[in-house]
Amino acid sequence: KKQVFVPAGIDKVGLAKSLGVEPETEPETFKFLSKALDHPLPEPWTEQIDSKKRVFYWNPVSRQSAWNHPLAATHKALVVAFRRIVQAEDKATALGAEIE
Repeated sequence: KKQVFVPAGIDKVGLAKSLGVEPETEPETFKFLSKALDHPLPEPWTEQIDSKKRVFYWNPVSRQSAWNHPLAATHKALVVAFRRIVQAEDKATALGAEIE
């Protein structure tokens, strides 16, 4: 009988560390990133588990699979922008610059 594994959700700590965010030393950055990670995967991507119980991402339309989250580049850019805003003296101006 074949065993079926169901993804338990994103490992936020592991994903944060892969993006250069240490939850223990950057709690605000981790909190910000966690909110971004709560956003659903873009359609039609799904989270899957392989036979070794590793999470991967599958796009059934393009028949493409990936080990990295489909929004990993976006998450990285958000972390970089968040850090710039947090470190800025004038946060409102920094925020405006990031949005443009």
